[in-house]
Amino acid sequence: MGNKLFTGTFITGVVLSLALSYFIYKSFTLLALINATFIVSLFYLIFGSALFLVQTGFFNGITYSFKRFFRRTKKIDEMIYEVNPQLEEDSYLPKDHYFPICYPILIAGGVFFIISLIAAFMI
Repeated sequence: MGNKLFTGTFITGVVLSLALSYFIYKSFTLLALINATFIVSLFYLIFGSALFLVQTGFFNGITYSFKRFFRRTKKIDEMIYEVNPQLEEDSYLPKDHYFPICYPILIAGGVFFIISLIAAFMI
């Protein structure tokens, strides 16, 4: 399944590069294609990185820290959690997101970035 996702992501990136080079730059020159490929690679890398951060639960930890900090600033909540510390541990949200498209997008973005980088130095 991972190979199919990567192939579909890669083909979609190629089509997006061709479409961007035509609609933005109004031509199919090599420079326009390299620029469009670089834009697609940046989009893939940013989107894949955002999915990866959500998938690993990075934002859950930050949210938990903020909730814990603001609970500690209120006297009533602090007394409740001193009496029953298990309530504080139950409020932590473990990671529960899995995006199978995350790694294919990151790999395809990296491949497009390397291709555009090599092609840019060859011109």
